[in-house]
Amino acid sequence: MKDEKGSRYAGLVEKYASHAHPTSFGWKWSDHRFNRVAVINGLVARTGGRQCSYLEIDHNRNTAFDAICAAHKIGVDPLNGGTYRMTFDAFFAKNTDTFDVIFVDGLRK
Repeated sequence: MKDEKGSRYAGLVEKYASHAHPTSFGWKWSDHRFNRVAVINGLVARTGGRQCSYLEIDHNRNTAFDAICAAHKIGVDPLNGGTYRMTFDAFFAKNTDTFDVIFVDGLRK
């Protein structure tokens, strides 16, 4: 199973290499007490600050979304929170915007 996961990860890295950020941040998560809002705002600051275009998917109640310092931000959630109440498939079928930072919050409870 470990080899299977490793090869899937390598395949994704290769597939999306042209979209990857050129900088490796090298964070040791166990040495820091970062939370997702701090990390997202750090990425926003590095990619245009308030002028950054931000997309958050599946954010449930705007916990991080409301705390992100970006003038242009869109949130997509089928149940609650954000700016668009729809499925992600429906959003991406009609979306023409591009985004500097995208956060996918997969912690729905």
